[in-house]
Amino acid sequence: MPQNYQQLVSQDLLTEYCYKKAKLTKALENPQSVEFDMLYALVAKEMAKVDPPLIIPYVEFCISAQCTLKCRDCANFMQHYQGKAKPMDLEAVKSWIVAFVESVDHIMTLRLMGGEPLMQKDFTKLFEFVLTLPKIQHIQIVSNATLVPKDDLLALMANNTKCSFFFSNYGSKLAPKYDAIVKHCLDHGVLVQSTPADISWFDMGDTHDRHLSDEQKAVVYQNCPNNCRHVWNGEFHHCPRSAHAKYLGLIEMPEQDYVPLLELDSATRRERIRKMYDAPFIEACNHCSLSKEELKLVPCAIQVTTQRPKATSNKNASTKRSNNKRK
Repeated sequence: MPQNYQQLVSQDLLTEYCYKKAKLTKALENPQSVEFDMLYALVAKEMAKVDPPLIIPYVEFCISAQCTLKCRDCANFMQHYQGKAKPMDLEAVKSWIVAFVESVDHIMTLRLMGGEPLMQKDFTKLFEFVLTLPKIQHIQIVSNATLVPKDDLLALMANNTKCSFFFSNYGSKLAPKYDAIVKHCLDHGVLVQSTPADISWFDMGDTHDRHLSDEQKAVVYQNCPNNCRHVWNGEFHHCPRSAHAKYLGLIEMPEQDYVPLLELDSATRRERIRKMYDAPFIEACNHCSLSKEELKLVPCAIQVTTQRPKATSNKNASTKRSNNKRK
């Protein structure tokens, strides 16, 4: 016969429930209690499962293709603009940033880069605007250390752990003021990250069609040593090679390989951005020489007037691979 309530629910079970309820009440009444912390930890864990936030570990915004250098092997294709690069459109770049930021929950690191961002006369205004966005945890400016940062920019960055400079060290010939610029920033209380002077770049090759199968593209994508997410011309791409090759007409990109930020509503942008992180490959992989098994390296920042030497196999080269791509 069916069991009655007392048979189904014992006194011990009732007592255990009341005990837990009492602890919960205590936790809510005392925010400093261990129970309070445990309660919120459990709630947060369940919330993350039911309604996962869209957290972006890293994204970079190219504000202009204008640059003070003409690097032959630039992975971001700045050398292909050949004097046709336009100055930053402040309002346009702000609209890209707003569209992206409002579609996500949090950005751990947002990089502002070019070209050379310090060339832009309104850069301080842009940086001041980005500083006001609460979803961004850290803002980093990527520079080749050929231009001295303006005082008003340094004043915004002084003793502010939310922002920093990343300086590429291309040697005394290309950046003779490098040491002085780094010291100038440090003297103003600005956080600085830099590369050693002897780094090499990955040789990504030209953009010819390598006729890879989808399976081969997936291998290239999974083995790619660079983990970039890049916004240019109002579009969110997996990498700068994809973004600038599309813009320059060097590679034809399928619609699923990028997100046109200004053409979609916030909910659709969010869905498309999230989806891109799970892509098995992108078309740009079919036009790239990067492969974990056959990485080749070239000296950094060789200018376009210099004859290109033979690339070095990664098996025999010693180099620091962090930040081996352009900048």
